[in-house]
Amino acid sequence: MKKKICFIIQDGASIKNYLYSDIFKKIISNNFQVSLLHSISNEAIDEVEKLHNISIESHKIPVFKESFSTVILRGIITFSRLKRNKRITNNNTILTNWNPNSKGIFRSILYKIIEFIGYIFSFKYSFILRCEKVLNNQYIKNNEAYQKVIEQINPDIIFNTNQRLVNASCIVEVAKKMKILTIGSIFSWDNLPKGNLYVKSNYFFVWSKYMKSELLQYYPEINKQRVIVTGTPQFDFYFNKKLYQSKEDFFNQYNLNINKKVICFSGDDLKTSPYDEVYLDNIATELMKINEKIRPQILFRPCPVDLTDRYDYVLKKHSEIISLAKPIWNFVGNDKTKWNFVYPLYDDVKTLVNIVLHCNTVINIGSTMALDFSVLNKSAVYLNYNTNLSKDWSTEMIYNFQHFKSMPNKNVVFWINKKEEISEVIIKAIKTEKNNKEWLNYIASNVKTATDIIVENIKRYE
Repeated sequence: MKKKICFIIQDGASIKNYLYSDIFKKIISNNFQVSLLHSISNEAIDEVEKLHNISIESHKIPVFKESFSTVILRGIITFSRLKRNKRITNNNTILTNWNPNSKGIFRSILYKIIEFIGYIFSFKYSFILRCEKVLNNQYIKNNEAYQKVIEQINPDIIFNTNQRLVNASCIVEVAKKMKILTIGSIFSWDNLPKGNLYVKSNYFFVWSKYMKSELLQYYPEINKQRVIVTGTPQFDFYFNKKLYQSKEDFFNQYNLNINKKVICFSGDDLKTSPYDEVYLDNIATELMKINEKIRPQILFRPCPVDLTDRYDYVLKKHSEIISLAKPIWNFVGNDKTKWNFVYPLYDDVKTLVNIVLHCNTVINIGSTMALDFSVLNKSAVYLNYNTNLSKDWSTEMIYNFQHFKSMPNKNVVFWINKKEEISEVIIKAIKTEKNNKEWLNYIASNVKTATDIIVENIKRYE
């Protein structure tokens, strides 16, 4: 009899990493039935079915209404964990992840109370754990809708793909009470210090030994035997040569000169890099000073969820040197600020693979694209100077974020420390083609085999 695994899918990255990747195919070929419990669109489901030429059993996640008491409990837990994490790492930037919606007098007072209690709890870890136990009991209580949908699916395993989402915590807590095995993956390389591990699965699949040590540092109550180093499926696609375009087709598609080198400027979202357009303008301006015969071109890929027009003037001003590679993402519904309403089409996966394949280096403010490029032995350049004076943002703050402590050394990427260095460092990055494989292997183990390792570990729990 086939075992049944249910994937909880609620965002575009999970669609890409788990439904588009070979994990989905390999799970099915290993005699598993697969179902989805999701809050994504029908269009996204259609895209996956078309890709794999299968019909997928899918169930919508029941509407989740968080009670006033659970909002307060979760706020206390999050703030207390952030304060604790800040102390154990001696890193003040961790507190930048505390962004409560405190508009209005009532909310402002409420969050001051939450912060006061959270501050006290942060000194006594047992208080945090008791608070979490109360919260989880609240999630289980009065959640008949979740129990009914889980009973309807009747899975042997529930696999959660995003540990940050509150309704997933509800689903997993109900599933654990029903004696269903639960597995969770960590959404991204920068998540664990943020105090948002809301979903406590029976087992965790993590990117690397480094991430395992992080998880156990921030959550010492988790049994280390239940944290499995598998790698992450998000780099799988770079090894699929069926996705590769010829150099000629790629350069023609973006109107690039095939005889010149290409750098990819990978855009960040507005919060991560509020002056991103200024950096792009700086780069284009400096490169235009280089002799035309050796001047590299810029291929600009915006952040998929950045829908602002902030780059328009730069693209128009520097049309001679910048080509645009628009992300191929689909937006569903009216609220385009929410990640679960947007998802990449499979054609965007192909686009990203070929950008990494055919560009010589990537440049940005601290993006994971540095890791993507290193998969195919390409260098990366980080911008490390300030263009605008701001009390709320600086490159110093960005590169002091805790996830950059995973760098084995600072030489795994090239650094541009002032505008005047742009041309020199970019030319050096292109010529040297130094790659940050050392960093990649440190933070993401099993890059080429992660899918197989994940599937084998799922099979262990049949």
